[in-house]
Amino acid sequence: MQFTIQTIAAVAALLSAAAAAPAPNTSPNPLSRRDLIVLPGTTDQGESTPAGKRGVAANTKRGATDVYGDYSGQWSSYTDGSGTYVNTKDVHRYASGDKCWTDLWYVSSSYKDTDWARQGSIDCGTTSECEMGIDKGIETCNEWSIAIEAGVEFNILKDVLSVSGSVTTTYGESRCESVTTKSTCKWDDKSCHAIWSSQKVKVNHGYIRRRCDFHDGKGDQTVWSKDWDVQEKAAELHLGCKAACADGSYPA
Repeated sequence: MQFTIQTIAAVAALLSAAAAAPAPNTSPNPLSRRDLIVLPGTTDQGESTPAGKRGVAANTKRGATDVYGDYSGQWSSYTDGSGTYVNTKDVHRYASGDKCWTDLWYVSSSYKDTDWARQGSIDCGTTSECEMGIDKGIETCNEWSIAIEAGVEFNILKDVLSVSGSVTTTYGESRCESVTTKSTCKWDDKSCHAIWSSQKVKVNHGYIRRRCDFHDGKGDQTVWSKDWDVQEKAAELHLGCKAACADGSYPA
């Protein structure tokens, strides 16, 4: 058999094209199997995200759950759809056409005093007038029980405050602030005393839930949910004057 130069060139071109062709994509679609667990009783029974709000919050970041995180396999202690709807983030459409998003719901608020922290001491035996206060700011922070994406934390907290009726967090967009008090402690003895402080804080409670539309005729379905708490920055300090210098904790 004789090969011409043209034949050899044609064969070489075919081999080169085959080598350059991309390999078929065999990576699995995370939702293609549709084997996510669906919470019973939550298949589009009037508990879907309000239609007018869902599309506004589409997430165009690199991952499907960048803002609120992924808590697959977990379930909230709250009834799905209970409370007040706050917002929707992490909207993502998969290659299969399935669409998922995460809703934030607010349920209730409570108040608590943080643990006592020692701030200083004074020996009244060395001074004629024994009085002491806190001469520096005490750091107070917004603290979430779930990991919120950096950069959007404050805006999400503002959304929560808008439905919780909170009026305590009215200063600054920083996660942490310094809070002070003009109160002082006075003693009329010659003992050694310590001052302690505690913060009065508001804690908001709720849950997030991941919803999906699998285009299977069953409507929107909840595939996981997770409780959250967020402790707001304190608006006031309590000053404790009952402790002696030797006390390792604040006396009850």
